[in-house]
Formats: sequence, C-alpha cells, structure tokens
Amino acid sequence: MGEVEVVIRVKVPEEVGKYLDGRLMEDIKLGILREYQERAEKARRLLEIFEKSQLTEEDAKKLEEELKTALAKRHGVL
Repeated sequence: MGEVEVVIRVKVPEEVGKYLDGRLMEDIKLGILREYQERAEKARRLLEIFEKSQLTEEDAKKLEEELKTALAKRHGVL
C-alpha cells in the first residue's frame, strides 16, 4: 500500500504566534504529527477490518446509524 503526502497549515492569531519560539513550535508540530499518524493508522486498520467483513448492506446501515449517534453524543450534539 502506497503513501500520500498531506500538508497541513495551521494559522494562529499574531498575538499568540509571538510567544511561539522555535522549540515550542517544533513541539507543537511533532504533537500534531503524532496525533494524525495515530489516527491514520487507526483508519487503516479499520479499513482492513471492513475489507474482511461479512456484513450485509442492512447490517452496515444499522452500524452507520449507531456510530453517528455515538459520535453526536460524544461531541455534545445529542
């Protein structure tokens, strides 16, 4: 499986940016990079599981609705 490069640019207000020295900025970049790499790996593993899945279309729709509800609750929408 190949890789795709993703470039992310984050803008912060100037009054915040003036406090971000080189070392702190590097720590922030590394933290963001680690987080996205972990999420990408989780997504990759989930796709592998889905590819091997024996779910019917009906089961998948039910699971989709359950996931939507759980995410909405997690983020305070429901």
